[in-house]
Amino acid sequence: MAGPLFTKIREELGLAYYVSATQFHGSTTGMFAFYLGTSPDQLETAKTHLLDEIKTIATNGIPDDVLESVKTTWLASHALANQKPSSLARLSAIDCLLGFPPDHHLQAPDQIRALSTADIKAAAAKYFNTSEPVIVSVSPYQHQLLSIARTFKNQHTKSMSNTPKPDTRFNDFVYLQAQNAGLFLGQLTNPATGEQSVNLKAAAMVLDSLEMLAAKTQGNLTQEETSLLEKALLNIRALYANVEDLD
Repeated sequence: MAGPLFTKIREELGLAYYVSATQFHGSTTGMFAFYLGTSPDQLETAKTHLLDEIKTIATNGIPDDVLESVKTTWLASHALANQKPSSLARLSAIDCLLGFPPDHHLQAPDQIRALSTADIKAAAAKYFNTSEPVIVSVSPYQHQLLSIARTFKNQHTKSMSNTPKPDTRFNDFVYLQAQNAGLFLGQLTNPATGEQSVNLKAAAMVLDSLEMLAAKTQGNLTQEETSLLEKALLNIRALYANVEDLD
């Protein structure tokens, strides 16, 4: 979230509530997608700046420090997400579907570490400068219909059971954010560089995201999930304060 799109459009210009990117790898074709959430009166301005930032990335690439930060986050997320046999089986199936050996995915971390800013620039220029993008906007009216549908579904679900059900993805997410905080506060070795370093700004963003999560999920977590989140916040806050005092 702390990449060029997030920093420029959300932090500097204040044009969006959130902004990010994703991709889909298909057997015959794929997709890169950029998305943001903004108010109706800022939609056109936000869309213009988003397209400008994509064009800038396609032309100039991204800075070295941003690339290293992205590598660190990806490597940590990848290691945590693929500890389960089911995840490894899924990756092996995708490898075979795309025509690779079933253990091809094991090369991914080394390939990520080897990426350079020149590689990123070349890929961005190839995929972002070659065709016109498909742009989809969801209006407040459409959003309202979706909200009504979600409200009805939530009310129906709550009428069946008011007891929060555990979701292993929540624990995985909290563990991942705690691990990222440890990396950014110099407690863990950076897998991309083999060294320990401090990035207080990135650590503050991790802490802020967990505090927001705690506020938004209050009353919807199991006792175990609540305890895990509270302990993570307590430890990260204390560690952040100590590192900040030494900085």
